[in-house]
Amino acid sequence: MKIAMTRSAERTSTTHVLRDDGVALELPSHAPLHRLPHDLAHFVVERALGLTSGFWGSIASGAIFGGMRVVPRRRAAGAGERSRQLMEHARPQITEAEALVGTVVEIYQRRLDPNWTAARALLGGTWRPARPSRELPTQAEMSRVCEELAEAEKRWLRLAIGESITMQWPQQQVTAGKERPARQRRRTSAFSRRATARG
Repeated sequence: MKIAMTRSAERTSTTHVLRDDGVALELPSHAPLHRLPHDLAHFVVERALGLTSGFWGSIASGAIFGGMRVVPRRRAAGAGERSRQLMEHARPQITEAEALVGTVVEIYQRRLDPNWTAARALLGGTWRPARPSRELPTQAEMSRVCEELAEAEKRWLRLAIGESITMQWPQQQVTAGKERPARQRRRTSAFSRRATARG
């Protein structure tokens, strides 16, 4: 799934998504951003921690969240029904990912990752479903995720108005009734090598 996030104004963004099933979506930013767009933070954390049923994994699987727009609109009916069915079953995992991403971003913004005692205490208070999709992040994972968030923030802040960051969400495949990311032969950057201006 291809994601192009554009700095549409000084403190807003617009995201265009082309899913692997051919459905195109548009996502406006939900609120004025400070430094790092909320959806970009979700991408970094969910990809780094393998959260395949979070915000971006759910979109890749067919979910359409409030505020998103199917382009062109005539494809919305079928896509909407698929989204409703998926979100009925995946709601606990989506909520779990939202809570975990929120905690990880708070740790990053407060620069608590070097203080593992404080970071672990925040992580321990994160809401989790009865059957979590994964264990809480380890110290090594938190260090790596915070590094990736810092790199994403730097890339975003270097963009001029109208420029974009292009990202690739790993292709997901159904295995034993669960969505899992396709294996990759080697680890690569989630971002394109350079920002591209939208014409």
